[in-house]
Parts: sequence; structure tokens; C-alpha cells
Amino acid sequence: VHYHPHTTVTSDLDTTTFQIRYLDKAPAYNLLTELIGNFDGPFGDSPGDGLQPDPDDPPSGPEFLIPAGKSDHTETMQFTLPTTVQGFPLPDLYLYSVASHEHYVGTEQAITVSHTPGFLSATPGAQSDECLLNVPAWNFNWQRFYAYQYDGVIEHLPRLGPGDKLKIKCTYDNTMQNPLLAESLHERQMNAPVDVKLGETTLDEMCLGGFALVYKNP
Repeated sequence: VHYHPHTTVTSDLDTTTFQIRYLDKAPAYNLLTELIGNFDGPFGDSPGDGLQPDPDDPPSGPEFLIPAGKSDHTETMQFTLPTTVQGFPLPDLYLYSVASHEHYVGTEQAITVSHTPGFLSATPGAQSDECLLNVPAWNFNWQRFYAYQYDGVIEHLPRLGPGDKLKIKCTYDNTMQNPLLAESLHERQMNAPVDVKLGETTLDEMCLGGFALVYKNP
């Protein structure tokens, strides 16, 4: 469920409910959900990570900006998994499921990982570059997490380790030939696209990957 502040006052009450079930003992594995991406620039403390350069960037450096009238614009995010988290070694992470997220201007998204050589040696059959998710026809109205193996053994799921580099490449069509964008603009009495930046509303854009990860309980 995705909530966002709205300026319109409404009397409709939220009827969302959820249920919590407690276990008698700690589970063998913990579940971790992470959203990675939506970087507005390079990381100063992690060289090479963050927002990557693209052909439409200004001379000043990488900028998340999708020009109006551009039909094949790309933005790419990169994130390197750390060796430690809060002073503890990063545990072996198993990728349970993965999701993509863009808004109305988005048309494609690919999520890949480049494994470190040392980690590869502990993962039989793994490739140095692995595609985790490819969405060739993104549709804002069709959003879900994609499972690698619902019924598979956890140890057979794709693994992520320290130094692995996640790359999220997003493609956008900021023209009236993009039907979802055109419909959204018409709803707002707009007849032409505008430059689009990173933001929360549906006429802003995102380049975001969602990752459900499991790791052994210490």
C-alpha cells in the first residue's frame, strides 16, 4: 500500500487492515525488504555509486532529468553492497524476490548484479554478471514483486554478498506517444509533456528496485 499526501479533503476513511502472528520461537531466517535507487547524484563517500552519467546530462555532471519530447531517455543507478552493517559483517543474502518501480514516463527497467570474484568462488554456477529482473514493457498499473522460486530451497536462491554491485537501468518516454503519460497529462488539462525530475508524485519519476532478501538468524 502506497500512501501519499493529497491536498483534497475527503471524508473517506482508510479501511486497510493487517494481522500480526507471533511465533513461539525465532525463525531460522529473517526477511529484509530494501528499496534501492532513486539517487539524485553520485555518492561522495562511495566512488562510482549513485546516479550514473547519461547522454543527456549537462556538462556539470549527472542529473536526473528526463527532457520533454525525449522518447528513449535512460537513467541508471548503482549501489555496492557494503562489507559491514552497523559494525557487523554483512551476512549471506538470498534474493527471495525482486521488483521494479517507475511512474507514467517509465517504459523499461532492468536490474543486474555484478558479483565480486571472491564471492563467485563460493557460489557454484554463478555468472560474474547476472540479470535479476528485466521488464521490457513497464506499466504503472501492473506492479508486483517477482519471485525467483516460491517453492525452492532458500540455499538455491540467487545470492548477494559484500562488494557486489547492483545496477538499475530505467528507460523513459516523455512524449505524447506514451499512452499512460498522455492520459495522465490530459487529466490535468495539459496537452504537452514537461521536463520530469526525481520526485514522489506520479508526474515526477523514479528509478527504483525493490528487493526481498532472507538471511540466517544469528
